[in-house]
Amino acid sequence: MKRTIFIVIFLHFFIHIFGEIHEARENSDGLYGFVDRRGKWIVPPIYYLTFWNEEDKIGEARVKSYEDESLIYDAKGKLLFPSVYKEVYRDKECGLLHLKKGERKPLDPNILDGNPLPLSENEHVEDLRSLEPGSGKLSIVSYYWGIGDFSGNIIIPCDYTTIVYLAEYKAFLVEKQTEDQIQMGLIDMTGEIIVPCQFQEIKVATENIYRVKNMDGKYGYYAHGIEIIPCVYDSATLFKDDIAKVTKDGEIKLINNPLHNGMYDIAVINNKSRRKIGEAISRYPLPNSDVDLNIPMGINTSNNKFALIIANENYEMSPVPYLSLIHISEP
Repeated sequence: MKRTIFIVIFLHFFIHIFGEIHEARENSDGLYGFVDRRGKWIVPPIYYLTFWNEEDKIGEARVKSYEDESLIYDAKGKLLFPSVYKEVYRDKECGLLHLKKGERKPLDPNILDGNPLPLSENEHVEDLRSLEPGSGKLSIVSYYWGIGDFSGNIIIPCDYTTIVYLAEYKAFLVEKQTEDQIQMGLIDMTGEIIVPCQFQEIKVATENIYRVKNMDGKYGYYAHGIEIIPCVYDSATLFKDDIAKVTKDGEIKLINNPLHNGMYDIAVINNKSRRKIGEAISRYPLPNSDVDLNIPMGINTSNNKFALIIANENYEMSPVPYLSLIHISEP
C-alpha cells in the first residue's frame, strides 16, 4: 500500500516537473519554442522569438518579428490566446490575466526632428529601428487593456486605457480616455458591469450602491449596473444608516436606501431591468408622510445640519422612534 502511494506521488511529481514549460529556447535554425526541465520541446521551435515568465507561468511567442503581437501559452503548452496581445501578466491579487492590445499607426521619422508629438496618455512612439536596422520601423502605438483567465476566456475586452483591480470592491476600475476627458466605470470579476464607463467619479455609497458623478458634474446612484437614482443632483452624500442627502437647485432632500425600503425589487435588479425610481424620495413614504413635515428643506442650508425628526406615535409603522436626532454630513 505504501509502495503504491509512493509511486502515485512520484508520478504526479514527475509529470508536474517534466511535463511543464521550464524556459524559452532557441534551436539550431534560430527559431524559438519552449522546453521542459529535460530539454524536451513542449511547444515546438517555430517562432521568431519566445519569452517565458516563470513567476506568472505565462509564455509569449512572436511569429515573424519583434514587432508582432504575442501568442500566449500556459505552463502545459496550451495556447490560451491568439496573436493579438502585446503583453500579458497575472494579477496576483485576483489571479486573472491582464491583456494588453496595441493599435499601431506608421510614423514618418522626419516628424520627430525637434517637434513634440501631441500624444494621449495611452499612446507612445515605438522605435524598432535599433532592433531591426534599416527597417525604418517607427510607429505611434495606442494600447488598450482587458482581462482574461487561464482557460483562455476573455472576461473584459481590451477596450480600456487603464484597468486596476480593487480588492475592497472585488471589481476592476476601468478607464477610457476620450479627447481631454477620462471616463471611469466598475466591472466585476465575471465581466458584469457594475457601473458603466461614463463617469468622472465613483464611490461606494453603501453596500451594493455606488454614488457616481457624471461628466456634467451631476450626482446619482447605481446598483448592479442600473441607475437607481438619476444623475440630476448638484451634490449627494454617501448613505449613513440608510439615509443620504442630495441637493438640487439649492433645495435639500433626504433619500433612503432604495434597496432596503422595498421600493426597488432586488430580483428585478438582478434581471437587469431598466426600471428607475425617478426623483429622490423622502425617507418616510406613505402612509406616514405626515412625518415629512418635520424634515427641513431650504435654500443655501449648510451641509452640516441637525434634523429634529418627530414621528407621530399613532403611526405604528413609523421608521424612527418617537424622538430621534439624525445627523447628515458630507463624506
